[in-house]
Amino acid sequence: MVNGVISSCLDCFLWGGELYRFEYGVNPIFFVAKARGGTCTLASSDLPEDVLYHASYLIENGFGVYDLFKNNCEDFAIYCKTGISVGRSGQATSFLAAADTIVSSPLQFLTFAGFPGLAVVGCGMYCAS
Repeated sequence: MVNGVISSCLDCFLWGGELYRFEYGVNPIFFVAKARGGTCTLASSDLPEDVLYHASYLIENGFGVYDLFKNNCEDFAIYCKTGISVGRSGQATSFLAAADTIVSSPLQFLTFAGFPGLAVVGCGMYCAS
């Protein structure tokens, strides 16, 4: 184990949980329309041997200090699959977009539009993020 990265079998990793499929190389319209962040990327996946090389390299040399927003398991997986360091995971981006929506929405707009207005602004800011 180096810097919190370990190698394990799939059953040990899941530990009774469910496996979710992350999609690579998705259409830009599909990417923007996805309701939940952290489920897909525009970047296409590398060949399996390149993915294994990236993962082995990071296990041997470390992935750096864990950071919820800039260096987490999702960032590790995306780097292994694409060779691209994104710097911020989709789930963290979704959370920050939602928080930004609440903080930056003008009080006057929320007063007149209510919850539907907040939902529209939140969706718009999520898509823009």
